[in-house]
Amino acid sequence: MREVELLLFTHAHDDHLAEKELQYLSWMFLPSGDTSNLRIAGSETVLNKIRQSIDTEQVPLTIEPALRPWETRQIGDWSITPVIPNHDPSQICFNHIIEREGKRLLYATDTGWYSESTWSFLKSTRLDAIVVEASKGPILDGYEGHLAFPQVIEFINTLRTAGCISMGAPVVTTHHCHLGGMLHDEMVEILEPSGIQVGYDGMIFD
Repeated sequence: MREVELLLFTHAHDDHLAEKELQYLSWMFLPSGDTSNLRIAGSETVLNKIRQSIDTEQVPLTIEPALRPWETRQIGDWSITPVIPNHDPSQICFNHIIEREGKRLLYATDTGWYSESTWSFLKSTRLDAIVVEASKGPILDGYEGHLAFPQVIEFINTLRTAGCISMGAPVVTTHHCHLGGMLHDEMVEILEPSGIQVGYDGMIFD
């Protein structure tokens, strides 16, 4: 964590925001003389949850002003534009367009099927790579705030058809869960023919 410069959050669900872990950046847990300062970015919902749980006078955090949908913010070397997913109407949720050194990534989790306003915004955006959730695996029914494999394929094809991303550009899945009942190789058989890579821990792509 001492090498991390910025934590960018999508939303405040517990599987995405374990805010109490930030306490281990305090002087009580680090070698003396450590002056690292971690920047935190996210929605007002996320930032409020962190402030309620962490003594920011004891933990070296720089909490950036709350991100707002559709508005691009420069934070250090990163240009960040939040877009609205269809995930949880009870809180502010974001997916993020992240740009650095001329390369632009859409980080899309937790996603659901986008509203027309989000599709319209994205269709005017050129992307170099996409990371997209595939939480439901082959299961199409149930909670609509996540994507199943057929929806992931349609999601990517929609952006390719709109000219947002080329066929050869990296598209990688994330946020897999056991409910789909499939192993990695089985997921590859379904998604790879559509030019979609199945993500895994420690994966690096250009």
